[in-house]
Amino acid sequence: MDSFPNEHYRGGGGVCDDCQHNTIGRNCEFCKDFFFRHVDADLSAVDVCKPCECNIAGTINSSQLCDKIGGQCNCKRHVSGRQCNQCQEGFYNLQQSDPGGCSPCNCNTSGTVNGAITCHPNSGQCKCKENVIGFYFSQHKVDGCSPCLCHPTGSVDEICNSHTGQCVCQDYSVAGTRCDHCRNYYYGFNAETGRCQRCNCHPAGAINGTCHPMTGQCMCKQFATGSKCDNCVLDASNLDVHNLFGCSKTPSQQPPPAGQILNSSAIRLSWNPPDSPNSNQLTYKLYRNESQIYTTEDSYPYRTQIFIDTDLFPYTFYSYHLETSNVHGSTRSAALIYRTEPGIPIGNLHLNPVIPVGPHSVSLHWTALSNDSGPIEKYVLTCISSLDLKPCGQYEGLETSATVWNLVPFTKYSFSVQACTSGGCLLSQQVAIVTAQAPPEEQEPPIIHTISSTEFVIEWAPPRKANGVIIRYELYMRRALQSDENHISPENRVFQTSGWFSPHSLLESANENALTPPLTSTNITNLEPFTEYEFRILSVNMAGSIFSNWTSERTAEAAPVFMPPPSVFPLSPYSLNVSWEKPQDNEVRGEVMGYSVNVITEQQVLPVLSQVLYIAEAHEQSYIVTGLEPYRMYYFTITLCNRIACISSEPGMGQTLPAGKEKKKTTPASKFKLSTYLSNEHHYR
Repeated sequence: MDSFPNEHYRGGGGVCDDCQHNTIGRNCEFCKDFFFRHVDADLSAVDVCKPCECNIAGTINSSQLCDKIGGQCNCKRHVSGRQCNQCQEGFYNLQQSDPGGCSPCNCNTSGTVNGAITCHPNSGQCKCKENVIGFYFSQHKVDGCSPCLCHPTGSVDEICNSHTGQCVCQDYSVAGTRCDHCRNYYYGFNAETGRCQRCNCHPAGAINGTCHPMTGQCMCKQFATGSKCDNCVLDASNLDVHNLFGCSKTPSQQPPPAGQILNSSAIRLSWNPPDSPNSNQLTYKLYRNESQIYTTEDSYPYRTQIFIDTDLFPYTFYSYHLETSNVHGSTRSAALIYRTEPGIPIGNLHLNPVIPVGPHSVSLHWTALSNDSGPIEKYVLTCISSLDLKPCGQYEGLETSATVWNLVPFTKYSFSVQACTSGGCLLSQQVAIVTAQAPPEEQEPPIIHTISSTEFVIEWAPPRKANGVIIRYELYMRRALQSDENHISPENRVFQTSGWFSPHSLLESANENALTPPLTSTNITNLEPFTEYEFRILSVNMAGSIFSNWTSERTAEAAPVFMPPPSVFPLSPYSLNVSWEKPQDNEVRGEVMGYSVNVITEQQVLPVLSQVLYIAEAHEQSYIVTGLEPYRMYYFTITLCNRIACISSEPGMGQTLPAGKEKKKTTPASKFKLSTYLSNEHHYR
C-alpha cells in the first residue's frame, strides 16, 4: 500500500495505472506530451499539467511540444516568448511560412521618433513622426486618401499603412485590415480588450488547429468530440495524434481471405482491410482450421496482404478466417473452405501375376489405393520385352486387374503399374515374368547333302520359334513314291538326339545351359544307289513338338546290275523285230544314257563275239533288223549304259520266216551297217 497516496512524487515501489489529469510515469509524476508544469507547481494539484499552447507559426517545424517543466516552446530565430508567439524587437509579422519567424522592421531612423528602429510586432509600423497618421492612399478616392478606420481596441492606434491601409494590431491574436477579427487558430474577438482566445484544439483529436471564429469549436476527427476535440465519442477510445480517426473503434466488416490453389501442398491467401478499419493501425491473425498460423500488422494507408500457406496435405479441405484487431477491439471474418489439388498417390502399390502364366498371355492384379491424395483417375499397366526392349502392350483404366495378350512363349517380360491422379503417378516395383513354353513352330525341312550312292549327310536348324527349351530332335526317312508305285512307303525314325537348347538366356544362372544342345546333323548310310529318299525332322520341347515338311534327294549313281534279254519275233523271211524293256530303277542304278542292239556271230571258237547293229537312245525300246536270211535262227543282246558303266543282257533268239520257191536276192551279213565286232564283255560308254 502507498503510504503517501496524495504525494505523487513520493510513490512507493509499485507502478501506477490509469494516470489522470494528463500525467504519465511510474508514479504519474510527469506531464504527457503537449503538456507542462510550472517549476513551483504543486504536484498534487488537479491542473498541475497545463497545455503547451505553442504558436506553430513561431515554433521550429510547427512543433507543438514544449519543455515539460516551464513550458518553453522551441522558437524560431527571430521569435520570442514562452509560447513563441511574439517577434523579437526590431522584427514584426510572425508567419508560419517564414523560416526565421518574423521579418525585420527596416524603419527609417530619420522618420521615426527618436530614431527608433523598432516597429509594431504585427503590422511592422514604425513609430513615425506626427502629421501623417489616420489615412492611407487609395486610388479609388478622388482626393487619393481613405480613412484607416482602425478598431479602437484591436489596433495600437489609428495610424495605418499609408499604401495598404493595414492597421497595426495590438495583439498577435487579432487580424484583419482594421484589426477587428481573430487570426487563424484564435476565436472570440473581444471588442473591449481587442484580443482573441487561442483555439487550443487538441492535436490528436482535431483535424487542424483552427476553430470556429465565434464559438471556438475545433474541427474534430471522426471519432473525437468536445469543443477542443480532446475526448472520444461513445464506443471509442485511445486518442492518438497519429490516428486519422482521432480515436479508435472496433473494426467491422472484415472480408474473408481469398484463396488461390497453387498445387497439392500450397494455397495462396490474400485479403483487404475491413470496410471500416476504425483506426490507423491494424493487426491481422490468420487462422487455419481454428489454429493461428500467421500474424502481421499494417498501418494506414492499408495494403492488400498476401500469405502462402505451404506444407499442406494433398486433396484436403482447409478452413481459413481472419481476426482483425486495433487498439480498441477486434472482429472476425467469415470462414472460407479451400481444397488442395490432388497429389501423387501414397501407399504401397503391389503388382502380382496370376498363376499359372500362359504362353501367349499374362494376367496380373494389383492393390487398389485410397483416395487420400485425390481420386485415382486411372491405372496404367505397361509391359517391356527383354528381347528388344520394346513395349508389348498397355492397359489404362480403373480396374485393378488386366490381361496382356499376344505375347511370345518362353520370353521374359517386365511389368509395372502406375496409379495416377491429376497431380501425378505412383509407380510400382517392376515384376519380371517368363511366359510358359508352347510347342515349337516354323521348323524348316532338313538339308540333304549327297555323299555317295549309298550315303547322305543330313543337317537341320532349330525351329524359328522354339517357344521353349529344345530337348530332342528325331529324323524320319522314307522312300519317295516311284512312278510305277501306288502307295507311299512307310516312314522310319533313323536318328534321335537329346540335349538342352535354350534360344535365349532367361535367368542369370551359370548352370542354365550346363547341358549340351542336341545334335543338328547326322550321316545316313546303307542306302540304295540312285534312289530318291524323303526326310523330315521332329523338334521337341517341354510343351510339345512339330514336324517339318518332307524334303527329298537321290543317292548318287552306281553301275547297273541287270538288263533283261530282248524279245525277238519275225516280221518276214528277211527281218526280225528286236524289242526290250527298261529295267527297274534299282537295277539301272542311274540315268539311262542309251542302248546298243547286238547280234551274236556264229563261230566255233570262244570268246563269242557280237556285232553292234544299232545304237539306240534312252527313250527307244525296239529295233527292226533287216537283210536276214530266211528261216534262220538269230541271237541278240541289249547293252544298257548309265553315267557310271554298262551291262549286257542275256541273248534273246528269234527265227526268220520261211521263204517261197522264187529266188529272192539276199543281203549277206557282211552288208550290215555296223561291222564292228564286240566281245560279250565289252561295254559301251
